[in-house]
Amino acid sequence: MISQNVIEELERGYEIAKAATDGFNESVKAQAELHNLDAVALRQFIAARFKDKIGDYRKRADDAQMLLDLGGMTDGREAA
Repeated sequence: MISQNVIEELERGYEIAKAATDGFNESVKAQAELHNLDAVALRQFIAARFKDKIGDYRKRADDAQMLLDLGGMTDGREAA
């Protein structure tokens, strides 16, 4: 059976990770606003660079652009 000490150690680790994640998300949001970028796009770009998966990121971006070029929204709404 798992000990209470292990549970408490994992809870502390979770608390540290959550604080780091929250801080990172706030930094991304602030920089995105400062540079007039979408925060989700910026976060995904940073994650792709960190994981050395820029090729995958570029493919998704190219696919999204191609779909937008095909017509985007057809009911009068503009794409966000």
